[in-house]
Amino acid sequence: MDAFFVTQKADACCLCGSPSDLTGEHKFKRSILKKEFSGEAMAIGTFGGKGFRDAQGPKSTQLHFDVRLCVLCNGTRTQPADREFDVFHKLSEVFARSGKEPGLAFSDPQYTIGSEKYLNLFRYFAKILCCHIAEAGGPRPTSLSKFAIGESDKNIVSLRVQKDQLFDQLSAQIPDMQFASHGGLMVRVGKRTGLPTAFQSTLTFGPVNFEFFISLLLPAQVALSVCHHEFSKRCRQLAIEATLEAADQ
Repeated sequence: MDAFFVTQKADACCLCGSPSDLTGEHKFKRSILKKEFSGEAMAIGTFGGKGFRDAQGPKSTQLHFDVRLCVLCNGTRTQPADREFDVFHKLSEVFARSGKEPGLAFSDPQYTIGSEKYLNLFRYFAKILCCHIAEAGGPRPTSLSKFAIGESDKNIVSLRVQKDQLFDQLSAQIPDMQFASHGGLMVRVGKRTGLPTAFQSTLTFGPVNFEFFISLLLPAQVALSVCHHEFSKRCRQLAIEATLEAADQ
């Protein structure tokens, strides 16, 4: 039995596995999107891709994950994390817009390592990472999902808060730049073993970029390869293709 991952069903919550009262989850925090774009028109696209399309506002279904969360997980269980991310983002943005490093927000005493506010902030990123993994067809990481919904205080999420370089480049050319982006799911793969070693993503609002990831110890890497072979194999294949593509550039 795999103690590290649980097979994720399409019609079940990607945090607790419940098939009841399913709802959607935003890829971007809606309250921050409303503030960042201030009622202005929004467009969705990929730089260097096939152009941009109308986002139809912060409530757009195009800004939702395809996977589902149950009402309980999307409400009571993760609301403290959602609210804490709002608070921390505002604080980090103040530092960024004043020319300082946004990561200085962690110098605030309320974010002492292990404190309730500190853990709730990291629970937000745990939730988003669970959604990204599920949307990519991966299994539910047991420790990560339990931490996200408050069933565990063991934080396995690593977080880097920094200035967004693309925002800095664009804002030099576009006055009053309004910008948000996410990095999707990135998977690190061991060079020798070919096994997934980490799941990672990014989230940007305005000048602040959040880079977050979890590392997989060897037993979890093996469990993923053995019990969820097709997903692990796909991660390995994509890593090989990315390496070849980079070599050609």
